[in-house]
Amino acid sequence: MMKGDWKKYFNYGMLSASMLLTSCSADTDAVIDGIEPSASPTEEYTSFSSTSEADTRTVLVDYMDGGVEKYRFDWTQGDKIFIKHEDGDYRRSDRDNIQSAQRDAIFHFTGHYTADTYPIYYTGFDEDSQNLGNNGEEWNRVTIKSKQIQYEGDHARHMRYSGDCGTAIATKKAGSGGSAGDDYEFTLEHKASYIVFRPKTSYTPTVPYCNLLKITVKDLDGNSLAGTYEFGDSGLNTSSVTGASDQIDLYLSERLKEDGTVNEGHVSNFKLTEVANHRAYMVLQPGTHRLQITYTLAYFRLQLPKFNGSRWEYDHTDRLVEISKTVETTFEPNYLYPINHTLDLSDYEPSFTYNYDLYYQWGAIKPFWEGVAVENRSSKNNHDVRFAPDSGSLYDTAGTANASLANMPTVNEMTQYMVKGDLHHDTQTLWWLQDYDGGYTLSSGGVWLLKRQFISGFDPNENAFVPGFDLERTGIYDNTNYRVYYRNLTAEQRQKPADVTNYFFLPRLGYFETMSFSSSQIKAQMKNMGAEGKFITKSINPNNNSISIYTFYIMDKPAANGGQYVSIGHNNNPLNYGFIGGLRPDGTNWFQ
Repeated sequence: MMKGDWKKYFNYGMLSASMLLTSCSADTDAVIDGIEPSASPTEEYTSFSSTSEADTRTVLVDYMDGGVEKYRFDWTQGDKIFIKHEDGDYRRSDRDNIQSAQRDAIFHFTGHYTADTYPIYYTGFDEDSQNLGNNGEEWNRVTIKSKQIQYEGDHARHMRYSGDCGTAIATKKAGSGGSAGDDYEFTLEHKASYIVFRPKTSYTPTVPYCNLLKITVKDLDGNSLAGTYEFGDSGLNTSSVTGASDQIDLYLSERLKEDGTVNEGHVSNFKLTEVANHRAYMVLQPGTHRLQITYTLAYFRLQLPKFNGSRWEYDHTDRLVEISKTVETTFEPNYLYPINHTLDLSDYEPSFTYNYDLYYQWGAIKPFWEGVAVENRSSKNNHDVRFAPDSGSLYDTAGTANASLANMPTVNEMTQYMVKGDLHHDTQTLWWLQDYDGGYTLSSGGVWLLKRQFISGFDPNENAFVPGFDLERTGIYDNTNYRVYYRNLTAEQRQKPADVTNYFFLPRLGYFETMSFSSSQIKAQMKNMGAEGKFITKSINPNNNSISIYTFYIMDKPAANGGQYVSIGHNNNPLNYGFIGGLRPDGTNWFQ
């Protein structure tokens, strides 16, 4: 339950009322009747003015005063007010002196006004001032929008379009009554309620890509938050609402479409950090509301591999995350309610984190990229990078005792995992690769296999391939020459196990291919990260004239190009590749 002591009362002086968050900067909208009329002997007019004593006008300004955060309204271009004339007519101001976001403003009405007081009505502003029915076009009608748009960071310009409104009594100034000059003053009281959202996160994303795209507020009891209201001296008539909605969507970026998909042609500027650096603003119907507030975030960039028939291509899109909070309070008119939520994103962190130190040439003592600075490593699929290798990161005929192989299985052991290990091909599990594509790249997919101790009858000396066990037979099957495919995956095998406690995960981390090689320089390319995975074994195929090693291979192509499969096969010329080998980043064996 949020208490009333966190609301901010707008200490209104003489003012009108729409909202635009600025840092006391000039408004850049086009001038709309923003010309102060000159005195004319043939034209009478009466002025209704605000004064500098007022803390608030029509443009919401967030500012610091002696270290204390405060809010006020300033006037902005396009603002109009209505008055009720003594003859019963309701008249809208003809001209004003508003040239920018400013603290003082003068509204002019044609004619000579003589009453001691006049009721004042402010009903907002819409861009299309010719469309009768928009806010600001009628004195007795206000629409609180169910879709509000704040595409500018830390700007509440939209609030005057979204339903901001107010009333006042204008009082004749002592000694006034001529055909020119400031004749009346008024103090506007806003009749809507207002929220300022100040979200932050307690979790620092490792990629500087975490943007707030939308805030959705829903009344859990079905009470209206938005709609079209009759408007009068008492403000909004909330007992009769046309087009009532119990939900308001505040869009903070054109990057998020209304259908929930991402518009890649636009960017977002509402960064979420450990400090509440940005603010979002909403107009809503006053009343007691039990609200569910849902924050829609773009959290990291998800790399999506696509096979075009001959090679892999890569798209990147936002990973969208929704986090909901509940607030219950009475939202009173004329108050701004700060809502401060800390959004814990750690629950949405990918399941696994990998890095470049996992890639080895077969038999090498050190990782493929040993000694190469992060910024000089390959950062794009199929992108050439040249570097001077460390001597220990190269292929070594000493073989199985070296770091890249000491903890990897033999090819016979690999068949045990593949055939007896309850294999699951999972396309959904998220993981990221550190030091890739400017920091971390988010990707998904891999294979789950039972840990050795949970595989019944595991025999490290046995070739576990059994003809007819849903294996597509290709090549020769014996202890020295393998080409084993597992293609016919069941529906259950095409998803993550319900309980992964007894399983381990092998991601589709791709591999590095050496395009050219010498003792002084390697030219390499990252290949198929997020689409394929290659894990080396200790075993050499002795039937080939050249060195040929066995690998466990994961593939996730479209069905027309072979579909999902895993295989055990052999790679010739292992010095041309950087495979996954050694230990996981946490120091544990990949296969256990």
